[in-house]
Amino acid sequence: MRRAEAEVKLRSGDLEGARASYAALRDSAPEQVRAHLGYVRALSEAGRRSEAREEYRQRASAPGASEVERVLSERLASDQSSSALRSIYEHAAAREPDSPWWPLGLAEVELSEGDAWVRRRATARDAGDREAETLAHAQARGALARADRALERVGMLAGAEVEVELYRGYVRAVEGDLASGGAARQAAYRAAAVSFERATTAAPERLEAWIGLADAQARLGEQGESLAAWIRAVALAPSVPYARLELGRTLADIGRMQDAVLQFRELALLEPRSAEPWLRIGDAWGEEERWGAAAAAYREALVRDPTALEALARLGGVLEQEGDSEGAREAYQRYVEQGGERKEAIERSLERLVAGARCR
Repeated sequence: MRRAEAEVKLRSGDLEGARASYAALRDSAPEQVRAHLGYVRALSEAGRRSEAREEYRQRASAPGASEVERVLSERLASDQSSSALRSIYEHAAAREPDSPWWPLGLAEVELSEGDAWVRRRATARDAGDREAETLAHAQARGALARADRALERVGMLAGAEVEVELYRGYVRAVEGDLASGGAARQAAYRAAAVSFERATTAAPERLEAWIGLADAQARLGEQGESLAAWIRAVALAPSVPYARLELGRTLADIGRMQDAVLQFRELALLEPRSAEPWLRIGDAWGEEERWGAAAAAYREALVRDPTALEALARLGGVLEQEGDSEGAREAYQRYVEQGGERKEAIERSLERLVAGARCR
């Protein structure tokens, strides 16, 4: 349960709290590999990687150092490339063949590699580069196959059953992203959901299991099931922004706009300098044709983050709906002058408004 609390702190951005929680877990049970990993991750995300590197260098060189301390020292001293991490975990697995953690480390490396190649494939496809797309597809397939082999090795060992289900779920989800056909994609996402559901059954306190399940069900189009999983995730971790955002998005997708707005308002409290919650609130009220409330939300988004130019574009749209042509022109003009990504489309809207004013 203490590890679940540390995970929530990490995901909510309380990096010092997460570091302290993982340190307490690690010090009370030095054999807990995940406590060591979480501790290092919290320090790294806080920009204190060099501190972690020095700490584990000293730990690894001390008499009676554990294997996890040696592995983390090697990992922190490496260039973090996939090839370097593979070598470190392979050597650790050879030294400790009965430990599930080193094959799991290999699976994590390959999963990250596969996910990166899936993104490169999408970029190549968008650019019309068939050769690069084909290469990325093959590389992603290879990485996912290696991840599966690593998980097969873990499956023969005891002590990490929940981790195995989590990683199987992640691998199948990436496989679904890679799949070309609808049937293959659905089958992969279904397999991911099954693995994540097993993880939630075995460890209902694990936030990442509920998030994985909710994501997989959303990709399957099972909005009701996904909503239930997001509700569980938020109940476990009310301070985690991602869970709040996705719960709000799911509520909005099924037309429960007022409930969605409540979640986005909670998100705004968690991320007071972010425009996104207010953009979402504006969108939700826009769907309800509550133009005044939508405009107020977009204006608040700009207060929170003046660089959120999309709020100007959307503000112009709802002001048009309200019949405030002058306000809409001003919003569109500011968007164009500041170089928003949809500049050409908004320029056309601006020209239309100007032409309409001339006709009157």
